[in-house]
Amino acid sequence: MIAHSHSTPGASTRLLRKGILATDTYQIFAHWDLSKNIRGNLESVSHSNPIGAANVAWLREVTVTLSSRFKSPDVIEPLVFLAKASIPLPEWRWFLLWRTQSTDLLFFRFVIDWLFQHYEKGVHNMRAEQVAPFFRELVSELAGEPKDISEYGVVRGGRDLLRMAADFGLVEGKASKNFAPNHVPESAFLWALHDLYSRTPNAFKVIHDPCWRLFLMSPTAVEREILELHQFQKLDYQTAGSLSQLKLPYPDPMTYLRSLAHE
Repeated sequence: MIAHSHSTPGASTRLLRKGILATDTYQIFAHWDLSKNIRGNLESVSHSNPIGAANVAWLREVTVTLSSRFKSPDVIEPLVFLAKASIPLPEWRWFLLWRTQSTDLLFFRFVIDWLFQHYEKGVHNMRAEQVAPFFRELVSELAGEPKDISEYGVVRGGRDLLRMAADFGLVEGKASKNFAPNHVPESAFLWALHDLYSRTPNAFKVIHDPCWRLFLMSPTAVEREILELHQFQKLDYQTAGSLSQLKLPYPDPMTYLRSLAHE
C-alpha cells in the first residue's frame, strides 16, 4: 500500500470519463487567485470563462470536474505557480501527471499497477478489452466489495484509462495503443525528486518509490537520471556499496519551482 501525503485521491469514474482536461485546467490555473479558496476561484471562472467555452453547459462541466479533482490548495499551488510562470503546456502536463497520485486514484493505480508492467515487458497494441479485467478488480478493491459492472461498463473503463494515458503522452494510437517515445523533462523529474525527498529523506527509498512508475521509470532509470544530474552538478549523489546519500539543490519543492521562474 502506498502512502499519500496529500489529500485523499478521488476514485471517481466520472473523472475518467471527463479526462484530464489539461488545456482547460492550464488556462484556468493561469488565471487562478491563490488568495481565494477553490470555490471562490471556480465561481470566478464561471463568470470570466478564461477557457473560451462555447456554451455555459461545457463551462459548468469543466468547473464541476475541477471541483471534484482538486480539493486541496496544497495540491493546486504548484500547478498554478507553473501555469502563471508560462511553463509550456507539454512540460506542465508532466507536473499534472505527478499530481494524479493525489487527484485520480483509478488512473494512478492503473499506471503503476498495469501500464508500467506492460511497459517493462515491451507490450504493444494495448486495447480497452485487455484493461477491462483490471478495471473491474480495481473498482471492487477500492469499494471494499464486489461491484456489479456491465461488460460495456468495464470496457468503457478500460478505454477511458488508456485515453487518459494518451492525453498525458504516455501512449499513442487510436483503437490500440502503443507506448509513445518521450523523455521526462528535467524540471518535472527534479520536482518529483524534491517532492519524494521532502516526504522521505532517504535516497534508497526515494529511488525505489513506486510513484516513479507514473513517469514509466524503473529504479534503475531513476538512478541513471540522478547520476547524470550529479555529473552536471545539478545535485549531489554519493554511493558506496549499499549506502547512498542524496543532496538536492533546494530545501523544498516550492523553492525549486520558484527557481524555474527565474531561469
